[in-house]
Amino acid sequence: MKKIFFLLSMFICILNADNNLKTVKWQGMISYKKDSSILKWYKNYKKAFKIAQKNNKLVMIDISKHNCSACEYMREMVFNNNEVKTILKNKFVLVKYYSNEVPKKFRSEYFNFAPTILFYNKNGKLIDEIYGASPYKKFLNELTKIIKGK
Repeated sequence: MKKIFFLLSMFICILNADNNLKTVKWQGMISYKKDSSILKWYKNYKKAFKIAQKNNKLVMIDISKHNCSACEYMREMVFNNNEVKTILKNKFVLVKYYSNEVPKKFRSEYFNFAPTILFYNKNGKLIDEIYGASPYKKFLNELTKIIKGK
């Protein structure tokens, strides 16, 4: 009886842990949902640049790898930080690719290093890049510099 109770408790813990971070896919867009706030990640960079031009925003392209702890850190700890999230929502159109699906347009800036984060102006000109994970304060400072240089 104790074993069944233990296994049931573990199963419930796993389910609850999974509910804290859900991936929602819809029409070429990926959203990471944590604590009911959503960042919209597009899969189609052409659509993202059209949206950026229409809304006078910059484009941020995140290139990650599966099972990459640095990529998970950026997604879960940095991009979900409230200050970072506010800037990303208000100033950027977000695009997400995994290393095996990087379009030809971005391969010259991607060196098989994850995460790779590329920043473009609304017209498609590369303005900055970040290679590797960063603490949220450092990433926040980079975002601020990028926005000011806009």
